[in-house]
Amino acid sequence: MRAVEIELSGVLEEEELEYYGGTFSFRENIRLGGTGSPKVYYNDGIPEFDEMNEYVENEVSFVSFEMMKKGLILRLNRTQRMRCVGALWTDIKEIRLRGYRKEVQYRRFLYKREIVHRGLLEVEEFDGTISRFHVPEQNFTGLQKYFSKAIFQNFFVYALGTSPPDPSDLKLLDFLDDFV
Repeated sequence: MRAVEIELSGVLEEEELEYYGGTFSFRENIRLGGTGSPKVYYNDGIPEFDEMNEYVENEVSFVSFEMMKKGLILRLNRTQRMRCVGALWTDIKEIRLRGYRKEVQYRRFLYKREIVHRGLLEVEEFDGTISRFHVPEQNFTGLQKYFSKAIFQNFFVYALGTSPPDPSDLKLLDFLDDFV
């Protein structure tokens, strides 16, 4: 991923738009069902985002994805401070979305719910870097639908995990669930 220059309003500069092939037309946008994704929580893997996360404690960093004709733009929003990175389609090796079911105690019995409560998203590039994101419960289905679009068919892999996520991830996810 490489840093993307944006204006103060969050709009990409002209050179960046040209580099990523520009935005889709209104008609293409309708046919694609939109080019923006639901928000996810940023975890790690992108140095430009990590740098921004060092300054203030206990703030949540939201990231959304935007499809461009030649690539994918990731926008981080942290309390109205924004930063963007992008990757060309030729740089992306795989986008993995893993969903986890949450066990719920129900009248003395352990009951496993059918819907996904937690998700982990990883974007792997050909150079070996992996960016990680946590997907909140209410955005999981929307994110799965977003990455199931035809433009992502060569990259997207979805799996439903049978084992719970790593305990360190659970602590962070429980903390983030308090905000939503």
